[in-house]
Amino acid sequence: MRVRMGTWGRRLVKVLVVGSAAIVFGVLVLAEGFGIDLEPIIRRLAATTGLGGHQALYLAMGIVFAVIGVETVATRGAPALGRAVTLAQHDPVRVGEVHLKTGTVEVEGHAEPMTQTGTIEASYSGTECLGYRCEAKERRRRASDDDSEWRVIETAERAVPFTVTDDSGSVTVDPDGAALTFDRDIVASTGGRIETEWRLEPGESVYVSGWKCDGASGTGGPGGAATYLSAGEDAAAFTVSDAAERRTVLRFLAKGILLSGAGLMFAGLGVALLYFGVV
Repeated sequence: MRVRMGTWGRRLVKVLVVGSAAIVFGVLVLAEGFGIDLEPIIRRLAATTGLGGHQALYLAMGIVFAVIGVETVATRGAPALGRAVTLAQHDPVRVGEVHLKTGTVEVEGHAEPMTQTGTIEASYSGTECLGYRCEAKERRRRASDDDSEWRVIETAERAVPFTVTDDSGSVTVDPDGAALTFDRDIVASTGGRIETEWRLEPGESVYVSGWKCDGASGTGGPGGAATYLSAGEDAAAFTVSDAAERRTVLRFLAKGILLSGAGLMFAGLGVALLYFGVV
């Protein structure tokens, strides 16, 4: 049976072929520019695999690109897409109805500090908040040449228990283990350093998807709460966001599509390189 390839299929093959050739050519040029002698490496790969020199190089690079692609999809792209799908399956309920629900519950309202835990200071800005993520990047000069690149040198996140309040009541949230997704704020940007924070501040709108828990007799949840939201038995859905449900879902959906697309592109190039390494 003869298989006919459509226009998009032919275009994809061309992209993979050209991309693979460009990558190999780029590696060879960079190696030469850095004074790296690839000949011994190629000969050793050829001796180990029984393939020709350039075939062995294609094979090795194909494996690396395929692994990077699969790892990106499996550990970053797919989880983000899965979280988006999970969040989209539920609808927020009024805060005063949480005690009547079971399992994963979504609420929207305003984030307020608890008397027992108060607020915390964000690392860079010193802003009083209920939770934050932060990241610092610095421009570092590469030892191999006179060029420089931005590198992440520090990341951190922290959150304290808080309450979500609407006109029907309030419910406590224990944010330990939650995915924190807030609007970005570039705190400081100099010639060689960028400090970025994502914060949830008191009084801001908040959306929470968490597992409804009933506090153990005599202890309760944070601050002695009889009912609260936490990671519980569905940590994959536990999310704290400063955006409404729809926008939060779109955030994770966009992230998942972007990372999965990049991962699939790397995996595709890896497969193409493997093909040229074997054929």
